[in-house]
Amino acid sequence: MSNTTKSTPAECPVDSQDPVAALLIPRHYAHIKAINERDWETLASYQWHVSPDFTADIMYSESINSWSDYINAFRTMTATTTPEFNISVLDVNVTVREHLDKAEVYLLATEEGRTPGVG
Repeated sequence: MSNTTKSTPAECPVDSQDPVAALLIPRHYAHIKAINERDWETLASYQWHVSPDFTADIMYSESINSWSDYINAFRTMTATTTPEFNISVLDVNVTVREHLDKAEVYLLATEEGRTPGVG
């Protein structure tokens, strides 16, 4: 069985009846906050909730295939080409697939302070 939970913009809205989604939604808001605050140590500490199959798509960046690549992409980008970079969460969708012992999280966000085409 699959359950999909949707969270819309706010500091960290959680109205889910699903306990897994209720755990993951705040973690994703917190990890975006860590990126915005350049708190790489805190961001690295969230690896416990990341699958070994983790991938991410970041515009104008190379393929992201691990949590450490994800952190390094933002660390490099904010230190060099886009120091004013900031992320705002628009939507978080969590699909819990109990029969696979898996949850998928899709985060939709906007970026500010980044020159298009520059990563």
